[in-house]
Amino acid sequence: MSTTYKIFFTNYSGFANNFAFFSATPIVTNNGGSPVYGNIIASQYVPADNGDTTFEIDVTQTYYAWTSISPVDTKNLPGSNVVTKISNSKLATLGKSGSPGSTFKLVNSGGNPTFDGNATTYQAPDGTYQIASDPGAFLPDQNFICGLGSVDSNGQRIPVATFAAQPNTVATIAPVVKFYIAQYGSQQGTVINVSILSNKAAEIDFTGKGVHAAFVKQLSGGGWEVKYGTAAAMLEASQAFTAKQKRSLLNARQQDIAKLMGLLQANLESNDVDDRYLCSFKWANGTTTEEKGAAVTGLVAAMTGHGYHVLTEPSSPNYDPANFGISAVGPPNAIANNWTQAVNALGAIASDPKTINANLVDQ
Repeated sequence: MSTTYKIFFTNYSGFANNFAFFSATPIVTNNGGSPVYGNIIASQYVPADNGDTTFEIDVTQTYYAWTSISPVDTKNLPGSNVVTKISNSKLATLGKSGSPGSTFKLVNSGGNPTFDGNATTYQAPDGTYQIASDPGAFLPDQNFICGLGSVDSNGQRIPVATFAAQPNTVATIAPVVKFYIAQYGSQQGTVINVSILSNKAAEIDFTGKGVHAAFVKQLSGGGWEVKYGTAAAMLEASQAFTAKQKRSLLNARQQDIAKLMGLLQANLESNDVDDRYLCSFKWANGTTTEEKGAAVTGLVAAMTGHGYHVLTEPSSPNYDPANFGISAVGPPNAIANNWTQAVNALGAIASDPKTINANLVDQ
């Protein structure tokens, strides 16, 4: 029975992105020296929802030998946005002790590559299958390609790895149970250079883990966190994480509302209902506590320098949310402009300055 790997993925980077899922390239020998490239297995746009959504990717350990004609000259692979599709495939049996794996014969059928259904033998070493071709079976400039295939979540056969087919070779292919998730805009079947794209990807390596599930989280700084366990445990972890983030987001919103209501209540008790403001901005990801503390001190000094009174300010250690209560006399647009200038002066650590007066009007 084939093993199915379950990978749960959530995006907590704070930014909406396109993500691609792909496999490590198989170990291929005796293929005439053709470079081995990967193919995108799945592609998904993930919104910036602070981890509210968890995506599940299922990978079944079922392997196929496949072949087709490359849409570009094989010398130009991987190319740019080149998508390969399977034209002919055969279910492969990997070799194991005492039972050799499948060896398929690749032939030229009227200018199209295909496998000879009457010539399958079993000669492949442990953990591999083979694609063999006779001398003169086809010409290299016919751009025949072949490689490792599997099935997607819909049960459709898809390419996982691609290389240029060469006559007079017996390519031996050993799949590797290692996967990657990377920020990358593409579509299923896109040919990629795995050695390059994997450098900034989350690596999911089940080798020696003894389990078949993983929970992958992209962090706010763009890094990755990968945990392994049983499918039930990883599903529970993903659901717990999503619930936690929803609670945290709700709590932050409730705190914002509470502070705003406090300021508005003070406005209602004042003789001048338009002289108090809620001024806010957003911290950039990765801003340190020291940077936040210095920024708050600087903003208080700047607004005080304009003759305003700072009634409330963010407190340590988190200084979040970045909300300030300010009492001011003067045109609302002037106060908003002064606040915006003060926030912009902080540089990259702060953005999105807003000023709301007692009538809840954005300035």
